[in-house]
Amino acid sequence: MFEIGEVVQLKSGGPPMTVTQVSKDGEDVTRCIWFAGTKTTEQAFKSVLLMKVEPEPARVVKVDL
Repeated sequence: MFEIGEVVQLKSGGPPMTVTQVSKDGEDVTRCIWFAGTKTTEQAFKSVLLMKVEPEPARVVKVDL
């Protein structure tokens, strides 16, 4: 259902997460990683609980020299 590297989110909300592993044994489980502050967190979710989202564009910071 999902591919490694895609950005997903729980259908109920929460932070954007990156797919790191997709179950191939018929369990339909997707493993994701995301940041909670500066700490990375990783967890497996049933794929039916997730939806694909568009990643946020990178922020550009202008520095005056």
